[in-house]
Amino acid sequence: MTRTITAMFSARAAADRAVNELTRELGIGSGQVQVYAAEAAPTGATTAGATTGDTGL
Repeated sequence: MTRTITAMFSARAAADRAVNELTRELGIGSGQVQVYAAEAAPTGATTAGATTGDTGL
């Protein structure tokens, strides 16, 4: 049975910890876990209402 779990993290380190827990503690194969990062705006570029800092995952 295939399951899809989706989560959003405010920092890459938090996503990496989640992957470690899934693979090490729950025995899920690392090939079964995928992490996608949001694209960040080019350095120095901002859009109206945008906040600075980590863009999350």
